[in-house]
Amino acid sequence: MFPSTYRFRMISLCMIAILVASGFAQADKFSRENKSGRVTEKKQKKAPITRKVPVQQKMIQAAKVHKAEAIIGMKVTNGQAESLGTIKDLVTNQEHNRISYAALEQSDVLGLKSKLFAVPWPALRSSLDGKTMILDVPKSEFDKAEGFTKSQWPDRGSQEWAGRMTRSQFKQYSSQVSGPTKGAQQPAQFKLRRISELVGLAVKNKEGESLGQIQSVIFAGDRNEGQLVYGIIDVGEPLGLSKKLAAVPWRALQIRPALDIARLDTDKAKIVKVLFIPADMTKLAQRNYAQKIHDNYNQTPYWEVFGFVVEPADPFLAWQAGSAYNMSFDPAKITTATGTVQSVGTFQPSPGAAEGVSVKIKDDSGQMRTIQAGPKAFADKLGMNLLFGDSITVKGSKALIGTRPVIIASEITKAGQTYKLRNNNGMPAWNTQQLRNSSQKLGK
Repeated sequence: MFPSTYRFRMISLCMIAILVASGFAQADKFSRENKSGRVTEKKQKKAPITRKVPVQQKMIQAAKVHKAEAIIGMKVTNGQAESLGTIKDLVTNQEHNRISYAALEQSDVLGLKSKLFAVPWPALRSSLDGKTMILDVPKSEFDKAEGFTKSQWPDRGSQEWAGRMTRSQFKQYSSQVSGPTKGAQQPAQFKLRRISELVGLAVKNKEGESLGQIQSVIFAGDRNEGQLVYGIIDVGEPLGLSKKLAAVPWRALQIRPALDIARLDTDKAKIVKVLFIPADMTKLAQRNYAQKIHDNYNQTPYWEVFGFVVEPADPFLAWQAGSAYNMSFDPAKITTATGTVQSVGTFQPSPGAAEGVSVKIKDDSGQMRTIQAGPKAFADKLGMNLLFGDSITVKGSKALIGTRPVIIASEITKAGQTYKLRNNNGMPAWNTQQLRNSSQKLGK
């Protein structure tokens, strides 16, 4: 007879295999229904139709969109929370289809003197709260940089910040921009390269008909390349009697510096056919909503052009039992760590998945440990409100997610209360269908 522990493991593996097979069967059924056109409106809300992404693009993150001009004026700090200055403007590349660099302004105490620095966009990253940008440069080193003057905007970001980018980031950045790296007299073709100059630009069609003006420039912010994906056009009626906005795929707009216009080959009737309201900002990254916009202008969706994965069919698939992420939990690598919470954030087990809770603790030996708990929705349901300074004990499996060592938590104990996330074999304590239902009720 086999030992009871061996039988238990075999039964658990069989259960996981059945759940995985069931998941694949459901996905296959959805795919067949989608192809045959039998998906109802109700099903679309639960599982939006997704276009297939080429194999080589499957590792790319889902896009989140941001107003480019909202970055202007944002403070920049380094990893030591030292202030490095403020973003004065964003500059696009020659083709105007992506952000080339951020013009970072550093002023003296009285604000009488200032210096400008051309920081390549990939060298910057957003803070966890999204309120500041971070450039990993010591302030003492930054203060010694040469910079450029307000009358001599360079054509590209300075290479002195290239060391802040990964090799792949720098290689891609270098292939996308051209021109001198030092400050030089602003050439004629540089006009309308700054985001602040694009905002307010008149939009006309090839017949010269006025279609409105650019009110906002939208870029995809989850990747380091800074692609521009939409222009928000104010197509308000004459005399300002009303204000109408339209989201136009950026690739449909042609910036014409010599004419001080943006050309859009369409007519006003087609623009107002698909209007946009500011409250729909987050919808610009949703496939069904964005597809209508791109179809209206006969444009290939930006996520296909740039390789984004937009709004997955089910953001909770990565959390179900038997998923690739949950299979990273190894019962043979169970460990326990006690420490103090240093920060609480979120992470995604796969691109586009629902967010999970990520906690950094300093353990009893002084080592920083990254803890990955369950879905945020489940943690909220348990009332697992972890805060900075909390003393917690974590039990879970050591795992390597990408290149990062983490502990995938099976339980977390705080102030004598234990929150159960998984059993000792890694089986989730949550029900993914309940998570979906909860998410839909909240309108997420």
